[in-house]
This record gives sequence, structure tokens and C-alpha cells, in this order.
Amino acid sequence: MLALGLILILLAALVVLTVLFGANTAPITFDLTFFDVETSAVVVFLLGAATLLVLVTGLGLVTRGTRREMQHRRDRKELARLHAREGRSRDEHRPDRAPDRARDRNLDRNRDPDPERSPGRTPAPGQHAAHPEDRPPV
Repeated sequence: MLALGLILILLAALVVLTVLFGANTAPITFDLTFFDVETSAVVVFLLGAATLLVLVTGLGLVTRGTRREMQHRRDRKELARLHAREGRSRDEHRPDRAPDRARDRNLDRNRDPDPERSPGRTPAPGQHAAHPEDRPPV
């Protein structure tokens, strides 16, 4: 593959040198219906080379982006599968930690909206304890 790549590069360089230095200098006219464009063979060749460069660059970007997106999708799927398996295995080994949606709903319902002002309750993490004067006598 390396040898073939080097041969193709040398062939392309030979074509470029032939077109630039040994090209026909006669003008070429393009009829574009509404007007005519007159140019040389070298300009046509260079425009074709630039077009090919843009095309190859675009295809490379599309290929790289598609490959990256597919890898992200595979990673997300694998993480979801591992997370689901880990969640099940953890709950299987610890029955006291098994998911109980009814219990979770009751905990949410019983949670005090303002633990700072409620006597006898400890505040949630990140909240300040009630002022000692606000607490009921013991």
C-alpha cells in the first residue's frame, strides 16, 4: 500500500508539472449560454484540482463526523447496558435497597418544604439549622 501510494503521488506530480510547463497556451472558450468565458488550459486544470481538493476535504469531514457519531452512539449504548446490569446486580445482592417507588413517593410527600422553620426536624444538606430561639423547649 505504501509503495502504491508513493507511485500515485509521483504520477500526480508528473501530471501537474506537465500541465504547468508543457501545456498548450491556446485560449479555451466556454460557452455558458448567456456569456462566454475565455481562459487557458492551466487555469482549467487548477480549477479542477481545487474542486477535487474541496470534494475530498468534504468527504473526509463527513466520514470522520459519521465515524465519531457512531462511536458516541456505541459508547452510550454500552454505558446504558452496563448501568442497567449494574443496577440490577446491586439490587439483587441487597434486597433492602431494591427499588420501591411507593416508598420513594411517600418520602417525597412527607418531606417538609421548609425544614428551617419546622421544629424537631433536621435540615436538608446545604440548608441552615433553625435558630435556637425558634425551637420548642425540650
